[in-house]
Amino acid sequence: MKIYRKLLQWKSRATLLSATPEALPIQERSIMSGRLIWFVLGLSCTGLFGFCSRSLAQEPISLACKSIEDPPAWVFSGEWDAKESGLILIDSLFSRVAHYSLQGERLRDLPDFSSGPMPIVKPSWIHRDGQGGYLLEDDGNRLVQLGSDYKPRKEFDLQKLKNLTGESIGFVWNWVMVGGDILAFSDVQDKSNWFSGFLRIPLANSSLRGFEVLGRRMEISDPARNFYLLGSPYIASLGDDSYFLVMGESPVVMRSVKGSSSLRSILDLSKFVGRRPELPEKRGAASVSSLFRKLEESSLPVGLYGWKGFLYVLARKYVVASDETEWRIIKIDPSRPRVIYSRLLLSKASHLIVIPGLKSWAFVEKGSVKGLGQQEVKSICSVPGNVW
Repeated sequence: MKIYRKLLQWKSRATLLSATPEALPIQERSIMSGRLIWFVLGLSCTGLFGFCSRSLAQEPISLACKSIEDPPAWVFSGEWDAKESGLILIDSLFSRVAHYSLQGERLRDLPDFSSGPMPIVKPSWIHRDGQGGYLLEDDGNRLVQLGSDYKPRKEFDLQKLKNLTGESIGFVWNWVMVGGDILAFSDVQDKSNWFSGFLRIPLANSSLRGFEVLGRRMEISDPARNFYLLGSPYIASLGDDSYFLVMGESPVVMRSVKGSSSLRSILDLSKFVGRRPELPEKRGAASVSSLFRKLEESSLPVGLYGWKGFLYVLARKYVVASDETEWRIIKIDPSRPRVIYSRLLLSKASHLIVIPGLKSWAFVEKGSVKGLGQQEVKSICSVPGNVW
């Protein structure tokens, strides 16, 4: 009799679980129409068995947004301020570093970076340095370390750096700080030849000590290279481990361990984001609008972030019927490795900047790119950290 009751319990459990996938299309249609039917989520959970199948149905992520006053003209990079009460955004078109509250108000309390003993002429990228301050990129080859008061402390000229084989760094396209190292995607000159690749650049005692190329070298003509030139952050870190989103025909997350120059594949993202699209040929400033329009009409990953032991991928999907972008956040456990969830991000923006903080995440919503320096920067949004 006990065995019979047990079989009935398991049959009931299986019936509840089998209903979940059928409910999902209803939930998805409700999301797109703006009418969220949350009782559908209850079909994936049952208190009788003490668990919730969150991998099958995830609540979409809502953003609390405010319009930006005096917005930057051309921005791809930002960071939380020292108190994590506002954002520092880099306007690379007008070479300014701007401070905004989460209400979108322009704050005018930053020093003049263009003057002083370490002037910053063309700021383009900013990251925290892990010591309460920041590293600010100037003109693609120079890093300036700022204190928590935003005053310059040290500078590092990457262009003067050579490794043991005599190779030198050209233009740095994307980078993060990991411990005492810079992990970057950069062009590199090898005598009369050029290639691109991921680099580890140690920083020590206010000077630079060589660099090493991680993984394979990428030809300048490689179609994958184009994706690293458009402002998408494809490098992240967790502790001393570094992670790269390699934009091959099938996008793959790869890991680098300090002390090794090899990259190890941990997760193929193609079944979640599709295969890499092909971008049109670059023809200088005139091709900017066509390049970004192709991005806006494609499905692909456009960001990789490390936060509290997990990796997060920002993915975009073009919805033909509405000519809009559907955004998703994909959470990855790199220790297993596996995808934990893929959740809708409720934003109508054409482009997004994602800025994870210690307690909250910030998003900057941007419009379509009409040309070089021609893009509306619409709003600042925030999401509490417990959502993730």
